[in-house]
Amino acid sequence: MKELQITKINNYEYELKDEKNKIIKMNIEFYDLKEPLKINDKISISKELLDKNYPEYDTFYRFGKLDSIYGRKNSNIDIIEIKTENELIYLQRYYG
Repeated sequence: MKELQITKINNYEYELKDEKNKIIKMNIEFYDLKEPLKINDKISISKELLDKNYPEYDTFYRFGKLDSIYGRKNSNIDIIEIKTENELIYLQRYYG
């Protein structure tokens, strides 16, 4: 898992910064969050989902609750962790 800090948000466009200050731009839609994410919140995501050569790489990711019918069962690569000021949230990548 790679921890990224949110530096910019524009609708579904997220600009994320890694520990080496490298900027990563991703399109992400979140479902089932009580509150929208904010600048400085952190997202831990598998390195595979960031790798453009990974067969499952996508340009637009969707994440929602872990027990949803839209996610794959038993796929650790598809799980992300979100750290906000007050909460630690786990979400699963949605397909379809």
